Amino acid sequence: MNQIISIIDYHGYASMIGQIVVHRLFTALLANGTDESVVKAGVPRAQLCLQELERIKGHHTFLAGDRVSLADLYLVPILFYLKLTPEGELLAPLEGLTAWWEAMTDRKSVKTTAPDLG
Repeated sequence: MNQIISIIDYHGYASMIGQIVVHRLFTALLANGTDESVVKAGVPRAQLCLQELERIKGHHTFLAGDRVSLADLYLVPILFYLKLTPEGELLAPLEGLTAWWEAMTDRKSVKTTAPDLG
């Protein structure tokens, strides 16, 4: 669990949120709007992070085993926003992480706490 959270902290958050989500979803807050070079630079690191999470998850239902952990709950909001961007498709070829995402978004707690962006 700690390894997964560290990967997200040190590699995933900066690329997925800082370089992709912010530049895709919060352009009104950026002085010069979306910087495509920043988004493009974030994609390889985000992709590598997702692939590594997929590898660590392995055959388990959740990221750190067969029960929900802090690692799962930590990643859900990050992927929620990433999936609102075109780069959210980085998840598509990762079958284990895709199955994890579907299981997590089917949980009552995740549904209840999902941001209402409407």
